[in-house]
Order: sequence, then structure tokens, then C-alpha cells
Amino acid sequence: MLLNHIIQKALKKGSTYLDYNNAANRCAYLYKYADIHTGLVTKYFKNFIEKEVKKLLESKKNLKICCLGGGPGTDIIGIFRALAIFPAFHQKVSEVTVLDICGGWRNSFKRIISSIKDGKVKDIPETFIDEKTFAARLTSVDLLGPLPQGVVDIISNADIICMVKFVSAVLGKPKSVSALQNIGQKFKLGTVILFIDNFQGNVSKSVEDISSQIGLEIILGPLHEVFVCHKRKANKKVYKCMPLSATRVSVIGFMKNLTPLNLVSVNSVPENILKVDNDDGWNTESDEDESFPLLHPIKPIKSNVGLKDQPSLHHGKDYKSIIKPNNQPHFSRAEIVQINSEHSSCICNKNELKTNKDETLQKQLELLVVCLEKLQIVLKKLFEIKNLERNTSCCCGKYMVIKGS
Repeated sequence: MLLNHIIQKALKKGSTYLDYNNAANRCAYLYKYADIHTGLVTKYFKNFIEKEVKKLLESKKNLKICCLGGGPGTDIIGIFRALAIFPAFHQKVSEVTVLDICGGWRNSFKRIISSIKDGKVKDIPETFIDEKTFAARLTSVDLLGPLPQGVVDIISNADIICMVKFVSAVLGKPKSVSALQNIGQKFKLGTVILFIDNFQGNVSKSVEDISSQIGLEIILGPLHEVFVCHKRKANKKVYKCMPLSATRVSVIGFMKNLTPLNLVSVNSVPENILKVDNDDGWNTESDEDESFPLLHPIKPIKSNVGLKDQPSLHHGKDYKSIIKPNNQPHFSRAEIVQINSEHSSCICNKNELKTNKDETLQKQLELLVVCLEKLQIVLKKLFEIKNLERNTSCCCGKYMVIKGS
């Protein structure tokens, strides 16, 4: 009964910024949010796979997953459930890592992984992972501070990045924007990123601004929806509240496509960025998450590098507006990234690059491949236009001779 009383107090505090090294706060979080967060990831990562990244993920020898601010690791259950729907992904996940500032989640994380291995998690077959090759870990790290080399390696080698209610928890903190940029710059070419966060606070717009500066392309969304979780057994008499059953979220699926040579810097964090609670309001009298605070919109992030200063072969607002010759084969975005990934890997990835100098060289080579492909398309189009002008000129000349005679 004493533990129940402590958990009740944790549920009533109403703050995202609780100390999750405290066991009562962890229990309260799991009781109220674990089911709905797992459901969110399952639904939208499944949509993400079906949208366009299925072939890209299937082409990889194995899959490494990294959850930023992943807490106890419930995001992993959602990702696994979505992947398990497709037979091609069975026994393909070789590594999962949760990066979180709170090391106190480690025991919860171990129990989740153990349950997955034993086949005790619904919709994840016991044979989904190969225990001989599978590795799981939770690393305690402040993602807003200097990143240890081991953490950099984890992020830069991940094929799937998951960010669920992570950005809103850190966005109002000092240097958060530059830290998020720094993390995104370490994503390798072909990485897919699932972003899910609060609808309130214009968090998704800030993420879109940052993503456009670090070479991320939107594949899914932006979606702004109310997600409803199927109710589960709950003990309202004991905990004085129900698990969260509905929440309003913004969802975006990104893919790392281009790696800019001139990284855009941000002058400062907009003054009206406010701290946004991870799940906005712990209302113990309601089954729904309806007590969102009214926040001012976040102003778009301004760059100190003009568009004309950025190296580009663009003929419009983005590279998709480049005119392609009719006889050129069409590739989906995922297939283009797959081709570029294979090409760059044969140049740079035979030996894992550890130094910053080698990482910079790899990024420059990746961008060079993409730019050369675009240049080839533009030159071919110009050649076709030149031939068309020559043919038109000949026809006009013949017409004038006939008329004069």
C-alpha cells in the first residue's frame, strides 16, 4: 500500500521533468504511458514501412535500431511489432540501443528485452530475433552535451532512429537546437527516422526546420492526428487514475538523403520556444490527455547562410523540381538512397571510420555522388534542348526557301 501511495503522488505531480531514477516515478510512467506509446510506434512505423522504406530496409544485411530518449525501451516493442508483420524482417534485427539521460530505466529495459526473447510479448514471435547475434543495451547519456565516441558510433551506424516524445522534452533547453542538429548530422545515408511528438507547441515545425538543414527528406507526413489506444486492464481504485487512452500527436517519417557540405548554423534559439511537457498534463480525473497548455507558435529557425550561398543544382524550391528526360528510368526515393548507399559503402565503409576527418570525407563523397547524378541529368536535358533547337532551325530554313521560290 505504501508503494501505491508513492505512485499516486508521482502521477499527480503533473510534470514531465520528473526524476526517473526514482522507482515510484518510473512505475507511474509505465502505468500511464507505456501502452499508448507502444501503440503509437506500432501504428506509425508500420505505415512508414509500407509507404516507401520497405525495400530499403529489406536490402540491408541486418538492422540496427537506436531510440533517442527512449526511456524503458517501450518504443522497441512498437518497432518490433511493426517489423514482425513482414516475414523479410524476421531475425534481421541485430542490435537495439536506447540512449537516455536516466540510467534508472536499465532494469525495466532488461525486463522488456527478456520478455521479447522469451516470446511473452504479444505480436512478436519468439523466433523474431536470433539470440546468437542479437545485442541490446541501454546507455545513459546527456544527448544535449558532448557525445562520447561510443555514442557517436551507435547513432552513425543505426539504420532506424526512433524519437518519441523526445524533442518536446529538450527543445526549450539551452543549446537544444544545435545539439539536435549535431545528432542529425551523424545519421548515415539511408537511415530512416520516425518522429512522434506532441501536437501542441509547434514541435513538428521546429523539427522540419532542423531536418531541412541536415539532409533529411520527409517520406511520411507530417500527420497531425488523435491516437486512441485500446483500453487495457487498469486499477483506478489503487492508482486514482486510468492509463492514458488518447493523445494528440504529430508524426513525421524522415530519410537521410543528402549530406550538405556547408552545414547551416542557427544563430540562436527563438525566444518564444517554451518547455513542452512530454505528455502534457497528468490529469488523474480523465482518461484522455486533454489538458494541453496553450503555447505560442515557435518561429521558424533562421539561418545565417542564404540560399544563394549554398552549393546547389536546384531548378526550383527543391531537387524534385529538376526536369528529367523522358527516357530516364524512374527510381523511388528509397531506391535512389539504396543505390547511393551501396556506392558510398564500397568506397568508405570497408573499414569503419572513427576519426572526424574520415567522417567528413565520407559525407563529402556521398554528396559528390548525388551531385554528379544530378549534373548528368541536367547536361542530358540541355543536350536534348540543343538538338531540338537545331532541328527547328532546319525546318524553318526549308520553309523560307519554298516560300521565296
